[in-house]
Amino acid sequence: MNEQSYIASGIITDYCLGLLGGTELERTENDLREYPALKAEAEAIKEALKAYSFSYQVEPAEKLKDQVWQKLENIHHEELMAKFNLPLLNKYSDK
Repeated sequence: MNEQSYIASGIITDYCLGLLGGTELERTENDLREYPALKAEAEAIKEALKAYSFSYQVEPAEKLKDQVWQKLENIHHEELMAKFNLPLLNKYSDK
């Protein structure tokens, strides 16, 4: 196998991005196990992708974090309500 042409084909990059499936994924994983140079290239691509993603990361606003946590708590509360099948009472409910 010509490892350089395999690397240049972009298949390893597609693998690292999770774009492969089925037999193509299996074949690429087998090739990575069999050829150390291909495995090293895959690791280098993964590290480059990680560095790229960290260079563009943005810390979410505190308000957004609070909103997300509130929604998660509401989902949990709704699941509990559904679990016990309790009626939802509010100021418009009959007493």
